[in-house]
Amino acid sequence: MLIADTVGKFAIVNTLLNTTDVTLIDQLNGRQGDNGREVFFWLKKGTLPFDISNKDIKITVKDSAGKIKEVSTVKNVINTQAGQFSMIIPAEMYQASGDIQEGYISVTDETGMVVSSIPIMFNVLSNNIIFTANPSNDYIDTIEKVISEAKAKLANISDTLEMQQAAYDALKVSLTAIIQQINDKQVAILNGDNDFSGANTFAQPIDGGLATRLATFTDLADVAKDTFKYAGNWSISNVVIGNSPVSGQYTLDVEPGYDSQSGHLTIHDLGSNTELYASVDKGIIKAWKRVSGDLVATLIPAKADLNDYTVPGIYDSGENAATILNGITNPSTEIGHDFILTVTADAKGTTIQQDLKTYTGWAFTRTIYQGQATVWTAYSGTMNTTIEGPFKSAINLLRTGNYVIARIVNVTQGLAGGQQSDEIVPTDYIPVYVINKVPNMTEAIIRSYYEDRVLTVQSNGTVKNWGSEEFKGTGYGTWPIIG
Repeated sequence: MLIADTVGKFAIVNTLLNTTDVTLIDQLNGRQGDNGREVFFWLKKGTLPFDISNKDIKITVKDSAGKIKEVSTVKNVINTQAGQFSMIIPAEMYQASGDIQEGYISVTDETGMVVSSIPIMFNVLSNNIIFTANPSNDYIDTIEKVISEAKAKLANISDTLEMQQAAYDALKVSLTAIIQQINDKQVAILNGDNDFSGANTFAQPIDGGLATRLATFTDLADVAKDTFKYAGNWSISNVVIGNSPVSGQYTLDVEPGYDSQSGHLTIHDLGSNTELYASVDKGIIKAWKRVSGDLVATLIPAKADLNDYTVPGIYDSGENAATILNGITNPSTEIGHDFILTVTADAKGTTIQQDLKTYTGWAFTRTIYQGQATVWTAYSGTMNTTIEGPFKSAINLLRTGNYVIARIVNVTQGLAGGQQSDEIVPTDYIPVYVINKVPNMTEAIIRSYYEDRVLTVQSNGTVKNWGSEEFKGTGYGTWPIIG
């Protein structure tokens, strides 16, 4: 429990305290029978004054007997901007001896909205000299004022039933208005649900859990423009969110920064069990980074060009692989697959080495020198197929990384010299360059096991016997895709 500081005749009340922190105000302590005690208050917002201009102030307590007391009459406002005022505490506050059960000072604006509520505590000493003491009763000064005014009016008019009814009706209207304020939850209530729609400041840590909310936004760009509004934890499940680096099911944690257009965004991708984070500055999301073990990879945005990635580091395509330029084209089966890119450079920074690994097991490398990039060359990954060769034979093709191994079997009838077959070798198994040994002949040769005969795989995928002698029997060949 905190004890209110005193400056002169003023009790200092801090409005920034946690709603669970109770402030003991010695100036409110009294003895049974006390009446008309004037207590001076000085409201502060931390160390700064609390402006009470156009504000209503009231003290509400439940005394030791469990009776509700409420005082809202300010006797004197000494300094509105400084938050200094005094209140007259009536005798009803000091009917029951002992510590009050609970109480608070509340401040409301001109719309009736509670802008601050400070828990307080004080003590009522017993007075054994009083021969008779009235039992403690509920007391609300605004209602008592209405009752007093009604009695005054009744004293000045004839004691007729009609005039009594009029006074009763007036009192009923006032009571109905007060009850309506309670029903409309314009004040915080204990053991009930309270909706705080305004800005609230908690000087102490909150003891409790924060619920994860379903996303109410459709674009992370909107979140970046107002991190105060979207602060907290959000859940996204198979909903398309603009400018999100992931899809499917994930959570988003928004931590505001120094203003509403700065902060930190963290995504936990439930599908891959990885985290991504990005900073926000001036309402703009900076580069997303994926955390993988002890390494942090920078997310490659959609439609980026890998030729521009010359700064050493680790980069992640995320779900943008299909849109990224100058990526893998051979084999075609790897186009658009998610990948990790590692970029290194020599000591002078003039030669850049790029290594690209897909999540399907393929790995590629290339260099960039003075802005010119070589062709991606595979050094890991396997694929195989079997096609029908000449005269119902079979050509088995196995590609491992950059190299193809071919084997032709079951050649029941020879392929004559100069003859070309009708079968087509898939593009992913054909060299991507042409040499000058034979016009338009590629470096793809299948040699006979038993005779000095060769078949060649042409750039269009057809198989041709370039020799003059017939090719028959079985054969074997190996060649690189990239020379």
